[in-house]
Amino acid sequence: LRRALPQLSEKIASYEQRVNTVKVNHEQIEREISSAIANLMEELKHREKALYTEAEVHMQSQLR
Repeated sequence: LRRALPQLSEKIASYEQRVNTVKVNHEQIEREISSAIANLMEELKHREKALYTEAEVHMQSQLR
């Protein structure tokens, strides 16, 4: 058991490192998703305003 302990410790450390890497990657992916969604929502808000303005202009031109 004492002879196997260093090898087991190495494997545990390697596993812990992989777990940490997966967690970091997961957090990065979540940040990227949030950022992409925020950008898309901002673009949609701008498009919404443009469409309302276009509708208003169209209505005004129809009333003249």
